[in-house]
Amino acid sequence: MYDLSASEEPVMCTNCAENLGKMFGFKSTCLSTQGFIAPFVNNKDSARLALKDVYLSKTESENSISIPKDCNIHGFCMLCGFCMGPSTSCSLISLDSKEEGVVLEKTMLEKCLPELVCI
Repeated sequence: MYDLSASEEPVMCTNCAENLGKMFGFKSTCLSTQGFIAPFVNNKDSARLALKDVYLSKTESENSISIPKDCNIHGFCMLCGFCMGPSTSCSLISLDSKEEGVVLEKTMLEKCLPELVCI
């Protein structure tokens, strides 16, 4: 970890500042989603949660999010567990895989978002 007090003049380049802003936005979205999902997890008996049910509840409560017309929650579209956004299955990455790239992404998630209970 970088100790800001160790430098006489702590500075950050604009590229790092932009990346920090993107990371903060991503982290905020994930934590907001986790906060919305948490009551559903605590009330379910099963180990796995159907994000579809959470998403439909969220759209009803916010009334601002809708399932795209070309998206069928039951088959064509899947939901991202980090932002609750609908997406085609080909644009999602399964985090259940043991493949090298997926393991790296899981490691990055664990380091960047240690607040998430289960990754």
